[in-house]
Amino acid sequence: MAIPFEAVTGYGSINCPLPMPPCSVLDIGQSNVYDCSREAVSAWMTQRGIAVDETWAADFTHRSGFDSTGNRLNAAFLGELCAKGGINYRALDIMDASTVILFDLNRDELSPELWESFDLVLNSGTTEHVLNQFNAFKAIHDATKSGGEMLHILPISGHTDHGYVHYTSRFFFDLAGYNDYEILEATYLWPAAASSKLFDSVRAYSNTFALLKEAEKRGIMVARHGYGPELSIPDVSALIRYRKRRSARFAGALDAATAVTQPARSVVERYDWRVPAPPR
Repeated sequence: MAIPFEAVTGYGSINCPLPMPPCSVLDIGQSNVYDCSREAVSAWMTQRGIAVDETWAADFTHRSGFDSTGNRLNAAFLGELCAKGGINYRALDIMDASTVILFDLNRDELSPELWESFDLVLNSGTTEHVLNQFNAFKAIHDATKSGGEMLHILPISGHTDHGYVHYTSRFFFDLAGYNDYEILEATYLWPAAASSKLFDSVRAYSNTFALLKEAEKRGIMVARHGYGPELSIPDVSALIRYRKRRSARFAGALDAATAVTQPARSVVERYDWRVPAPPR
């Protein structure tokens, strides 16, 4: 996954810097860092009392940018930056690497030796690719120390052929409420002129599912028997930073806003972090 350099260093409008060592960082999907400048990389190292290796800084900056054809290189990794900064870095991923703990966010449960082991857990563009949202966010919760932070940078609009899930502000705020997280930052990120067409996925899969060709031809249903043109939807992401206030089980969140009666108490109690979890 990818994370902007300014998000983990504090050099820019996004200010969620990596903690000072000694500390441990868990990456949900090993991230590459993008849009560095050599000056900013050198300044970050100097600020942390690290001798600046100008050759490495220039190379890392190059790998965070674009090739000669305008495509992102995606070759400057957060684990490398953390190692330079004296930060203990691990990642949960399904791709094997030296810093990776092989982990399927759909199915796996965090090993007890990793519970509450990390000062910062980063989820920058990963969980929207995961079908089992409860399991993914439980792993993040379980890995974070009491008093530690969780940083999410995830899509809430547009990105119409990207991943499985788009989030809502309500999701983030309910997740905080049900789990007693402190919200440290809530920022919405809208890159200039970035947008997606609603039918991007329809086009991508139309050769596999014939029905989709007809759907694209009809257009968007705008009335019971009427259709309109395809929409362009702005690509917007949310940056949410939480602090985990205390050791407690992951409660998840329960959206009962459309229920016509109150949910059963036995169900509601499953989502109360103050109620002890049943024995494993």
